[in-house]
Amino acid sequence: MIWVTWRQFRTPALVMLAGCAAYALALGWLGYSTRHAYDKEILGCSLADGCRLTDQKRAFLSEFTPTVSAAQAVLLLLPALIGAFWGAPLLGREFEAGTQRLAWTQSVTRRRWLAAKLLLPGLATVLLTAALSFLLTWAADRFDEVEGTRFTALSFASRDVVPVGYALFAFAAGTAAGLFLRRTLPAMAATLAVVAAVLFLWPSLVRPHLRPPVTESVAFDQSVRDHDANVSFGHDRPAFVAGYQVPGALMLSKVTYLRTSSGALVQPSTVQDCLAKPPAPMPGTDGAGTVDQCMTSKHLHFDVTMQPADRYWSFQWIELGAYTLLAALLATLAYHHITQARA
Repeated sequence: MIWVTWRQFRTPALVMLAGCAAYALALGWLGYSTRHAYDKEILGCSLADGCRLTDQKRAFLSEFTPTVSAAQAVLLLLPALIGAFWGAPLLGREFEAGTQRLAWTQSVTRRRWLAAKLLLPGLATVLLTAALSFLLTWAADRFDEVEGTRFTALSFASRDVVPVGYALFAFAAGTAAGLFLRRTLPAMAATLAVVAAVLFLWPSLVRPHLRPPVTESVAFDQSVRDHDANVSFGHDRPAFVAGYQVPGALMLSKVTYLRTSSGALVQPSTVQDCLAKPPAPMPGTDGAGTVDQCMTSKHLHFDVTMQPADRYWSFQWIELGAYTLLAALLATLAYHHITQARA
C-alpha cells in the first residue's frame, strides 16, 4: 500500500517540492541580506557618533518590509495549497475514477487502506512545513528584532511551530472533503474556502482570548509620544490615546481614554486650562508641545488591554495543539466514515 500511495502521490509531491526549493533559496538570500544590513545600519549606527538609531531602524524596516511580507504570505498560502492539491485529491480522485473498488476487494481493510494513504502525505506535510517555517523564522530574525513584536497577525502565523498545525489541519480538511464530496474539484474548492475562512477569522476572534488578557496602566509621558501614539485633545469629548503599542505585546485595546489620578476621564475643560495657561516651552522646542507638557504635568494615565510579549510561546503551543486536534478530529471522522461509504 505504501508503494501504491507513493506512485499516486509522487507527481504533486515533486511539483510542490520544486516550488518550495525555490522558496527556500529566496529565504536564504533574505536571511543573508537582513543580517548584512543589520550589522551595517543598526550595529554600525550604535557605535557611530551622531547617528540616530531610530531613523536607521525605520529605514531598515522600510527596506525589508515588502520582502518579508511576501515571504510570510507564501508560507501562509502553503497550508491551503497542501490541503487543495495533496489532501482533496487523495480520496476524491479515487472515488471519481472508481479505483477504490479494486482496493476494497483485496485483503486490505478499508481503514488500513485509508491509514496507508494518510501516512506518507501527512508525514511529508509535517516535515515540509516545519522546515520552511523554521527557515523563515531564521531569515526574518533580524527584521523581527528591529520591529519589536512577533504578535502581529502575519508574523505570528508564519513563525516557529504554528504553521505545522495549519498545514495538518488543511491536509485533514482536504482529505475529509474528498471523502464526503467524492469529486476532486469541488473538494479542492471547499478546502480552500474552509482553510481561508478559518485562518482569516482565527486571529481576530479566537487568538486574543486563548488566555485571559492583562490590563495595565500607562503613564502619559514623553515615552508615549516616542511610541508614535496618536493623542487627541478634542474640545467636545474626553481626550484619548490611539495606536499605543506595548513592546512585543498583542494589543487588544485600540483606543483608550486618558484619565486623571482619581480615575476620572480627562474632559475638554482640562485641555482648555492648558491652552489658557500653558507652561513655559522647553528649550529648543520653539514653543511646540506646550499643551502636551501641561497634560503631562497633571500626572495622567491610560489603561491598555493586551496579551504580554512573554506569552508568545504559550500561544504558539496552544494554537498548534488546537489545529492538531482539529486535524485529528477530521481524520477520525474520515476513519469512521470510510467503512460506511458506498463502493
